[in-house]
Amino acid sequence: MARVFSLPDFFLPESPGRPIVYKKIKAKYRPVPQYGLQSLVRLLSGIESNLKPSFERQLNWPVRVVLDDHDGAAGVILPLIPDEYFVSLRRSSGEIKRRPAEVQYLFTDSRYCARVGIPYPDESQRLDLCRSLSFAMVMLHKLDVVYGDLSARNILFRVLPKPAVLLVDCDAVRPKGGAAPLGAQPHSPDWEPPEAVKARARRDSTGYNIQNKETDRYKLGLAVLRILSPGRGCSTNTDPKVVKSVLPPRIYSLLEQSLSVNPSGRPEAQTWYKEFTS
Repeated sequence: MARVFSLPDFFLPESPGRPIVYKKIKAKYRPVPQYGLQSLVRLLSGIESNLKPSFERQLNWPVRVVLDDHDGAAGVILPLIPDEYFVSLRRSSGEIKRRPAEVQYLFTDSRYCARVGIPYPDESQRLDLCRSLSFAMVMLHKLDVVYGDLSARNILFRVLPKPAVLLVDCDAVRPKGGAAPLGAQPHSPDWEPPEAVKARARRDSTGYNIQNKETDRYKLGLAVLRILSPGRGCSTNTDPKVVKSVLPPRIYSLLEQSLSVNPSGRPEAQTWYKEFTS
């Protein structure tokens, strides 16, 4: 949908030392209404000053909207993703490729990670990553923003200097009372909540496309489950029983509630965060 260009010679006045990039929307996806993207940029000014550094560390948020001579927005300016959120992936040919450290790599087993040369976090580090993810969702939901397509490719992770996650594609989120700037928020395959699966079965496209805090909470629970249960079948697993024997009862209970078919019973991100920090 977009191409990303480095802007090594440009800086914003409010953060003169912070590298930025230009995410240019491809012509076939335009026009994109500029006002929706501008509303996301304006949200930054409403964040409490004590939370803003954490917000900027954990969400790759648009900081400017770019316009050109055509209708709508041409793209957005984003902070450059820090190096620690990339991995050097060793291919079978021996070639090394630099890739975003997508959370999908956490779903693989230790042998795969050793073979391709990427980190394999231990159990404690994985719990810290889950805590970081839950806090990112706390901040979004506190602003009444629905992330939407929370999935294996939109969450980046790092292990050092300390475990943390970074949410990307934040130009596709939906603030309360508005539409997602880039159109309907998708469900990635194998990340569909039960209510979307049921809607698809009855060919209800409107019901299928609904995204809200409850669907975010389901996907948060799914991410926690998969981060904590790496190995065969992890990337499609929706059954919390696979980790029941290794999790504290309270965390397992939250997993069961999060993956429930009852949206109203899913715990808030704040509940997850408190549990991971207790």
